[in-house]
Amino acid sequence: FWIEGVALSSVGLFGVIGNILTIVVLAKITLGNVFNQLIVGLCIVDTLFNILSIVEYSLKKGFKLITYSTPVYVNLWPQFVYPLHNVMYSASLFVTVAIAIERYLAVCHPFFVRQEQVVGRPSRASSSLMKRTWHYFLPAFFFSVAINIPKFMEFRTVYR
Repeated sequence: FWIEGVALSSVGLFGVIGNILTIVVLAKITLGNVFNQLIVGLCIVDTLFNILSIVEYSLKKGFKLITYSTPVYVNLWPQFVYPLHNVMYSASLFVTVAIAIERYLAVCHPFFVRQEQVVGRPSRASSSLMKRTWHYFLPAFFFSVAINIPKFMEFRTVYR
């Protein structure tokens, strides 16, 4: 009860609040480079992971608010919460790797990766910036969903 219920809920809620504050601060400062956009994406993925962790561990195992017979458990957990929890975990890892690759390219090969500032023609620069950001995000999400496809088919609801 104390570890999976109270401690995990407190730490998870603190993580959700911290990630939301990070998104707000970075959105106010600037999203004019790929690194900041990747950090905002990582915060979104981590927030979803924290929320699903609170639902799966605290509400189900710690506080026992969700039991095996509740309609929420029967309908949502096997097809939605459990697989997406694993997808968000994998996505968090892959986005972190994408950030490391982007930083490596920006520091070690600065001429290969031209840093585009959103000045002059904002529509053209920002579309190029978003295109570069999606070049990092899409493989991360593709692989995180691809390796977790079996999680969506692990459970089958049997009514008696």
